[in-house]
Amino acid sequence: MQMFKNSLSIRHYSLELKQHSHSHHQLVFPLQGTLNINMQGHLGFVDVGQCLIIKAYEKHGFTAHENARFIVADMHTLPSQLMDNQHCVFFISKPLLAHLDFVDKQLSFQVNTEIETLSQSLFESLLGQQDCFEILDKRIEKVIHHLNDELAQSHTLIQLSQLACLSVTQFKKVFKANTQMTVQGYLTHIRMHKAKSLLAHSDLPIQIIGEMVGYHNPSAFSRKFKQYFGQSPKDRSRIK
Repeated sequence: MQMFKNSLSIRHYSLELKQHSHSHHQLVFPLQGTLNINMQGHLGFVDVGQCLIIKAYEKHGFTAHENARFIVADMHTLPSQLMDNQHCVFFISKPLLAHLDFVDKQLSFQVNTEIETLSQSLFESLLGQQDCFEILDKRIEKVIHHLNDELAQSHTLIQLSQLACLSVTQFKKVFKANTQMTVQGYLTHIRMHKAKSLLAHSDLPIQIIGEMVGYHNPSAFSRKFKQYFGQSPKDRSRIK
C-alpha cells in the first residue's frame, strides 16, 4: 500500500459551494483573491497572508472567484501547535509568505522533482516555526470583509471605525494589531492584488480595472501599481 505523501499544489475554486471531507489534513493559502469558507458552522473568509487549517475528516466547503488562486498543502501530519490551535484561520509569517511566492512560481513554470522536494522540506520547516497565531477580532473581520466587497469605493477612518463600533484611535490600534498593517496599507494591498489578478486573467481595459479597485485617475493607478509591483500595468502580458 502506497503511503500518503505531503504535497503542495496550486488550486482554483468556483462560486458553487461543494462540501466534502477527507482523511488527510489540508492547509489553504490564498495567493490572489479571497476564499469564502463554510466549515462545521464557521462562516468567514481567508485572505492573502492568511492560512486556513482543515483537519482530517472536518466537513468543509469553499467558494471563490474563478480568477482567485491558492496554494494547498495536503498533509499527513501537522505541527503540534497547528493541531492544538482552536481557530481555523491565522496570519502566516513573512518568511513563509515569501516561500509560498517562490513555490507558486516554481509550480507554475517548471517541473523539477528535486527542487519541489527541497521546497516541500523548507515549507514544512517554516510551518514548524509558525508559533504566533494572530486571530482576527470579529469587529476587524467585519471591516475587512467590507473593504474586500467595496474596493471601488472610497473609505474614511471615521466610516470604518463606526462599522467596527470603535473610536478612530481604538480602531487604528486594533486594526494594526490584527493585520500588522495600517488601514491604508491593507487597502492598498488588497486593491493591488485584485488589480493584478484582473490584469493577468481578464481583457478588461486598464482604466476600468483601475476604477474597479478604487482608482478613478488612470495615471494614479499606474503609478501605484508600478510602485507596488515594480512593473507597469501596461505590461500585462508579463504579469503573473
